[in-house]
Amino acid sequence: RLCVKGMYDAAIEEGLCLFNPAVDIRVKSFVPKQKKSTYSAENVDALFLYASNHKYGLGVCLLLDLGLRCSEMLGLQWRDVDFVNHCIDVSRASVSVDGKAYVSIPKNETSVRTLPLSSRLERLLYCAWLQANRPTDDSYIVPAPSGAPYTPANFTKNRYNVFFKDANTDLGLQRLSPHELRHTCGTNLYARSGDISAVSAFLGHSSVVVTTKFYVHISTDMMRKRLQI
Repeated sequence: RLCVKGMYDAAIEEGLCLFNPAVDIRVKSFVPKQKKSTYSAENVDALFLYASNHKYGLGVCLLLDLGLRCSEMLGLQWRDVDFVNHCIDVSRASVSVDGKAYVSIPKNETSVRTLPLSSRLERLLYCAWLQANRPTDDSYIVPAPSGAPYTPANFTKNRYNVFFKDANTDLGLQRLSPHELRHTCGTNLYARSGDISAVSAFLGHSSVVVTTKFYVHISTDMMRKRLQI
């Protein structure tokens, strides 16, 4: 489709035809979509407690409680944490450019948001801030050893995978991807609140349609509770 569209675009520029018949062609994939896995609320609590005491657990706790994209979590600086008003600003993301971390604005306008902190996450962040000897405002909360930001791939390889190898051994929990922790957060927030608009805003989506279609997974137990079956 891309090749044919490009050929017709070039032909139009050369005055050889008047319209591009490939513009409205849609190619449907028949590859089955891989189903996202999520943790139950009980597993989230157990994993959060375990991560709170693991040397590589802070990033996992941020992903679990805030439902951030991995790039957003890695872009967080200490200036973003407001211990007075119990919230955190999400205003940048660390992405990979030629294998190196590049910090820029997040995915879209709605990705820039201020999120309330749970009491458990706020306590963990405050302890981490003290343990880091009260770092400067522009220091990254989950930095690479050099102090620079991680790329998502390097964070996953050097911290995330190491953490989940330990968690699997000690807790028996299967490893979920960082993005599946985002799905887990959205699903559990919706299970508690039933407010899809609030969950969509929390996750930084541009539309509740995205939240409903891709990020909220209705379990059998949730259907039973909601439908009183």
